[in-house]
Amino acid sequence: MAACQKQGKKPKKPPRWLKRKTPLKPGKKKIASKSVFKEWGKNCTKTYRRKFSDYEVRCQAEVSRQARLANATEAEEMFAGILMRLGIAFEREKIFLNGDRWVLADFYISSVKLIIELDGHQHRDQKQYDHGRSMWLAKTHGLKVVRFWNRSVLDGTAEQRINEMLGFGFQTPPGLQ
Repeated sequence: MAACQKQGKKPKKPPRWLKRKTPLKPGKKKIASKSVFKEWGKNCTKTYRRKFSDYEVRCQAEVSRQARLANATEAEEMFAGILMRLGIAFEREKIFLNGDRWVLADFYISSVKLIIELDGHQHRDQKQYDHGRSMWLAKTHGLKVVRFWNRSVLDGTAEQRINEMLGFGFQTPPGLQ
């Protein structure tokens, strides 16, 4: 017998948010949720109240940025070397604020308003999220997002595509021989 029943008290009901929804019918499987990038303030039925100021969000993002810079993948290090060798000014792990959240872009080339994302194997399962994020960056900041797989950076095909996109052809830019 529970302690509250011994004293003659009724047990408290669990809060409404803790109650389970109706159980699944026999033979039905749970559908794996697909993560979707959510633009801050996009839900018109919800009243938005900021939990953090822009300064607090930027501080949180900077901590995350420093951690990602310290734990860069081999492909990211190699791609940074390619961009330096080509003489392209870029910023790694650029922060873009999205309300109470932030977006970190792997490489940002401000002269051509281009973001380069290097995707590993985990991005195979989040194509919808990545597409929403790319569309948000294009719509709100006017940026073009280009994605490369890590393996294409490691085998050199990403370098050829960057040369083509930025107008260098397959040659080394003048003055960098």
